[in-house]
Amino acid sequence: MLLASIALSIVVNADKTEVGTGASRRSDIIADKSQTTEEERVFKFDTIPGIGIASSMLEKAQLQLWLALGKSADDVLSTMKLTSVEGNTLANPKFQAWLKLESWEKKNIPPLDVFNHLRLDEDNLLTSPLLAPWLKYAKEFHGRNPDKMSPMTTLSIRLNDGELEKVLENGLNSDRTKDIATKLKNELFAEWGAQKRTPDFLFENWLLLSLDRKAPSLSDPVLKIWIRFMDEFNIKHPGEKTTLFDTLRRHYHEGAIVDMLVDAKRDPTTKALAENLESLLLSTWLEYRLSPLVVRYRMHAGDAREILEKYEGLFKAKWSADF
Repeated sequence: MLLASIALSIVVNADKTEVGTGASRRSDIIADKSQTTEEERVFKFDTIPGIGIASSMLEKAQLQLWLALGKSADDVLSTMKLTSVEGNTLANPKFQAWLKLESWEKKNIPPLDVFNHLRLDEDNLLTSPLLAPWLKYAKEFHGRNPDKMSPMTTLSIRLNDGELEKVLENGLNSDRTKDIATKLKNELFAEWGAQKRTPDFLFENWLLLSLDRKAPSLSDPVLKIWIRFMDEFNIKHPGEKTTLFDTLRRHYHEGAIVDMLVDAKRDPTTKALAENLESLLLSTWLEYRLSPLVVRYRMHAGDAREILEKYEGLFKAKWSADF
């Protein structure tokens, strides 16, 4: 009755509005004829000038009422004909997703199932208009169910190992998605911090960067996200500070590291980092007074020649008098 009264008041007041030639227009009734109760009448208020806001408020109130009465989201969408009424401001995928989320929330549907229903993995996740509503839903669900997976854990599991980190790193390098990617990256890092995750633990157990004998490419977006976390971790925990170089040496044979550096120096985007790591590696060999012969034995043949020749020159200049 309240909704009908609001609607009637708007229609009566609209009769007093003159537009163009001064003729007034009444709103069209678009509710299905099979719906006979006053609560289930829907007016096409978009045809009345100047009341778009009131229309949106009324339609939203009606939607909330139907949901409270236990109507399913699909039934509501069908009744309001949101997919067929041309010009209806609510007839868009984002709004329809919102409506379904309202219904799913009442049923306490897990965010992972909602993610699948919304098919968020079919397009670019960070540009999807449905990502923000899903995140809000997932956070509220976790608030009601703190023993269940967090939003970021849900994303990690749904996108498979390392895929979320790839999405975030790529998003951080695009003006279009930088803001949302930064927000998600911060939430992910905060979650890792709350779980007392260290860079070394993540390198081994979460990001799975050390499963292969071959060292990861310096252009690998997963490694780049790890480096971002490591930098923040070092600032917050100076007593547990680590470096990319130390981590690589703990997990890979020096030959694998050299191969990684050779490849990275060919890429303009990673050349500077590779040269910095190479300098650290050469300095380490010099510090331990490793002879060029020993270093050559540790390396793979072929592409490592340039690094070996560089080390031979450094070794002779520093230690030749001692041998």
